[in-house]
Amino acid sequence: DNKRGRSPDFYNNKTKEIIEIFGEYWHKNQVLPEGKRHKTPEEVIAWYAEAGWNCTVVWAESEFEDFYKQMEDRVIKKKEEEDRRRASDPGA
Repeated sequence: DNKRGRSPDFYNNKTKEIIEIFGEYWHKNQVLPEGKRHKTPEEVIAWYAEAGWNCTVVWAESEFEDFYKQMEDRVIKKKEEEDRRRASDPGA
């Protein structure tokens, strides 16, 4: 429905172009709580077209796998460092 807004992944106001990135990481389970589901690429493209935008949907499957693993490792490392710091300084 056009009354609900969308947040595109990338957009260019000057050219009225949008890029949406779909993939296993974000859309691996098409069924959401309460029976809702993710929009298909065709539905997203049509929604933006009705709003006057040209949308391209890019499917990314394994391209981001290494990036997310690196980010996950960084977050875990930071948490472990913070836990050690707190353990060594109970008054902090």
